[in-house]
Amino acid sequence: MNYRLLIACVVGFLVIAALFNEFVKPRIFPKRFGAVIEDSLFRSGRIHPDLLPSVIEDHQIDTIVTLTRDVSTVEYQPIERAITSEMGVDLVRFPLDGNGTGEVSSYIGALTHIYDELGEGRRVLVHCAAGSQRTGGVMFLYQTLVLQKSEGDAYKEMIDYDFDPERNAALLPYLVDILPEVVDALGAYGISPAAVPEIKGLAAK
Repeated sequence: MNYRLLIACVVGFLVIAALFNEFVKPRIFPKRFGAVIEDSLFRSGRIHPDLLPSVIEDHQIDTIVTLTRDVSTVEYQPIERAITSEMGVDLVRFPLDGNGTGEVSSYIGALTHIYDELGEGRRVLVHCAAGSQRTGGVMFLYQTLVLQKSEGDAYKEMIDYDFDPERNAALLPYLVDILPEVVDALGAYGISPAAVPEIKGLAAK
């Protein structure tokens, strides 16, 4: 057996697979797209401009909540703004760091904005870049504090969308730290959670 040839073939396959996932797949399938509430609340990673108009149209999206920072060097952002503006979709930004941490005001702002938009019967898409960390944190709190899902079910969804507590050890402790402030803010806004999720120990499950 020619082991060098075998190794070269394996390496070549891995390179092709990586290139497909990075450059081809996002043009065919919207990155980590899924419904949190059927026909009203959706989550995803950054959707390729070739797909964004069809995603908006197919799911009748009224509002996009982006958790990315406004960075002038990111080519995608002006394209997203142009597409949403042309299609009459509101684009609202509540920036967080890539690992899902950041200003607690962005969490509170995103949660209350989603709540208000859904209350008006508008369809909302929440996204960050990958659709795993920032979106995962916001969706975890929205589902547990507003939709009153169990922390176990909400955490399972985080994992299903590729959140990895070993690669991102900062997010869960951060959510523990901000939880009291978020709960107080939601209560002042008129959203009173039936129960406060137990976040500590989730990574061990």
